Amino acid sequence: MKKTLVKWLAAVAALAAVVLVADSMVITHENEYSVIRQFGKVVDVRSTPGVSLRMPLVQTVTKVP
Repeated sequence: MKKTLVKWLAAVAALAAVVLVADSMVITHENEYSVIRQFGKVVDVRSTPGVSLRMPLVQTVTKVP
């Protein structure tokens, strides 16, 4: 019983980690800007194409074509 619970909790923790990492990725395409806001205040504007990271649950992204 205890080993099953530990395995289940490990699976839930791994799933939560994957979701947080996926949520923190920002993909900026060519010809667009990614405006990063933290609590409503603009903290960064990313214009170079590629993948970058943001703090999940704290920062939001707005795409501007």
